[in-house]
Amino acid sequence: MPKRRRSVRLLSPADQVLTANEASEILRVSEPTLIRLVKRGDLYHIPGIRRILIPRASLDQLLQRALDTYSHVFGTMRRAAADAMDRAVGGQTQNGFLPTITRA
Repeated sequence: MPKRRRSVRLLSPADQVLTANEASEILRVSEPTLIRLVKRGDLYHIPGIRRILIPRASLDQLLQRALDTYSHVFGTMRRAAADAMDRAVGGQTQNGFLPTITRA
């Protein structure tokens, strides 16, 4: 029996470009908010046509930048909270957590 080949789904041209309405649904923002992102330059669109068309890759890049920022900010906050906890208890924490108290 021959091996079955795994099919690779290529994006059709229709899937590679999104309308403003489709992109706003993916991002879960209103269409005016999406248009502001385009005007500010945070989200690339295809220039020279009347409709706002956004390449799927541009949307993916925006989401990746947001995820990177989120990870950096909250990682920094987590480390700062652990340092503050360490200072508050006079260096008696282990990995940012208070030691557990066990009763005999």
